[in-house]
Amino acid sequence: MAELTIVVRTHGFIVRQITPRGRTAVERFARRYVQYGIQRVRNQYSRTALKVFAAATKDRTEFFFHINQLAEFKQVLDEERLTGSLVEYIEEPVPKFREIVIELQSKWKARDDQLPAIEYIEAEEPRAKMLTLQTGQGKSFITMKSISDLKALAAIVVRPAYIEKWIEDLQRTYVLTDEDIMVVRGANQLMALLMLAQDNALDCKIILISNKTLQNWLLLYEKIKHETADMGYACMPHQLYEMLQVGIRVNDEFHQDFHLNFKLDTYSNVWRSVGLSATMLFDDPFVNRMAELAYPTHKRFQGAAYKKYVDAFAATFLFEQPGKFRYKDPRTGYYSHFVFEQSLMRNEKALNNYLRMVKRLIDSFYLGDRYTYEKGEKCLIYATSIDFCTFLTDWLEKTYPEHTSARFVEDDPYENLKLPDFRVSNFMKAGAAQDIDNLTTVIMLSALNSSQSNVQGLGRLRELKSGKTPRFVFLTCLDIPKQVEYHERKLQLLKDRALTTKVFQVPGFI
Repeated sequence: MAELTIVVRTHGFIVRQITPRGRTAVERFARRYVQYGIQRVRNQYSRTALKVFAAATKDRTEFFFHINQLAEFKQVLDEERLTGSLVEYIEEPVPKFREIVIELQSKWKARDDQLPAIEYIEAEEPRAKMLTLQTGQGKSFITMKSISDLKALAAIVVRPAYIEKWIEDLQRTYVLTDEDIMVVRGANQLMALLMLAQDNALDCKIILISNKTLQNWLLLYEKIKHETADMGYACMPHQLYEMLQVGIRVNDEFHQDFHLNFKLDTYSNVWRSVGLSATMLFDDPFVNRMAELAYPTHKRFQGAAYKKYVDAFAATFLFEQPGKFRYKDPRTGYYSHFVFEQSLMRNEKALNNYLRMVKRLIDSFYLGDRYTYEKGEKCLIYATSIDFCTFLTDWLEKTYPEHTSARFVEDDPYENLKLPDFRVSNFMKAGAAQDIDNLTTVIMLSALNSSQSNVQGLGRLRELKSGKTPRFVFLTCLDIPKQVEYHERKLQLLKDRALTTKVFQVPGFI
């Protein structure tokens, strides 16, 4: 009698029908994939589990692992003397998919430099693709061209904030009607999608799914398992792509929700998958190891050398009275730019000095002291808190009444990102996957430690048709040690990514 059953699929494997002996081996194996960190509770620090790069139902009757974990799992079974007839293997076939015809608009042609990436996606191996191209190199178009060539129904999994952008890209690139795109946001829409598929009534050409909707479904399934069927879900999460007859699963901005995307792999059985990212770069060594496990570097498509076209400027400043400002989270003791912004807004004199500094940067790098401004050129300003984004937007409207300004956070409309001269946003909303036509200047007020966020902030700038050099400006307070630390890290990142990098101190104090 088998101690456990292993169901091998395209992107993951499921372990089920587990005896107590088998469960001991499985749980031992799963512990290798727990990410630990330090957590502060009531002024005491302790080591705690942050994330598990695997999945399991609450009753521990099913475990889900990435397919690239299978070889190591077999080694553990060997060590536990679980071999031969004690382990049952079931090889699930690659699911069949619905063929679709989806044409590109005649104006769209692949550039010569994009052809190798298209060939990579369309090749039989590897089944799980990872396209890591510099922002502006056309990852979305390359993927859409490949979907058209392969003639397979595609499900594009994205953050909710990026759905409108993807709808726009799809309609701009393909010959489509509104009915050809199925958008899924929330449990009710997901259940409706599955019912259509069950009734063979799903006739769209592209499915666009919120990754948070899938995440909530997985969490629910892991809690109550097959009871989800009673709630209206027509299949289990691991049956999703078979049910939809999807042939290609696309995950945009793969790095942003890497743990979730890794977990989605463990549940997936699909003909082909494509991950899109400009920055598969993580500050945590454990996460980097998981990224290398799931998508080995040698199997990724990384394209040509990084193209430098941005001038970077590090603007440093000092406090007049450093002791009056707070910038540490009282719960954790760590640096918090949110706390810094809130403290700044409570100090009227310092706030006014800070705004004068921001105006100086805008006037110098966007409106013309250093670069000649031309109508239609745009500026993106990053802050952290919604309150401060709102405040800055109001200030811009009063300070520059001849220019249009808008806030782009939370549920603000997509037009607020695309249309105005100034847009104020944060990295949660506009840190990645957002293209802004004729964006000449990014001013980053937020002090961030994340390598990904800093690279993505730079990446909002594209080469300009005018031939002008885009500008990336970031602020650093020399009186805040963590900001100085982040500043040094940014400079290292920019060394390989910016055309030039200059550091200067803003006169005066705030």
